[in-house]
Amino acid sequence: MKRYFMKSRILSDAEQDQPLATLNGNFWGPEVKIQLCGEMTQFSAGILESAKPDFEEERKYWFRDEEGQILWEGTPLCAEEGEPESQEWPANRIPRVDRVRIEGGGERYLLLMKNSQNFRLEDPDGEVVLQILHRGISGGWDIETEREWAAGWICGIFLFSRYLEKENEFSVI
Repeated sequence: MKRYFMKSRILSDAEQDQPLATLNGNFWGPEVKIQLCGEMTQFSAGILESAKPDFEEERKYWFRDEEGQILWEGTPLCAEEGEPESQEWPANRIPRVDRVRIEGGGERYLLLMKNSQNFRLEDPDGEVVLQILHRGISGGWDIETEREWAAGWICGIFLFSRYLEKENEFSVI
């Protein structure tokens, strides 16, 4: 099993304790730049807002290469037991979002939130291919996978997990 850790916006190889990539965000908005260490290669991730009334089409997460081409796109989805239409919810109840359908490069994955700080990425067969686990009081996240993933891609999935967590935050105006 390959292990990584993310702390202070730096993705590192857990076995070699070597930085692989850094995350650089701006103060306003969700867009984050991903810079691979020792390389000029840069990726970015963010959220695309839409004005469509259908909840699942309101926003999409994106992961782009340095030319701006979208490599992966994620769609946040309501919890299976929490679809507003099936529950006949009152207008003041917000649906709980607990998964993101990720598509790109001819591949599909499902990012599932186990709780507010632990996530798992599943392939179409339901096999767990990557886990993001909060390290508790020491801070940061452990990232575990059986597959070889590029550092930029791991950072993109990590950012999708952060966006997913924020979907359920209560907004105060």
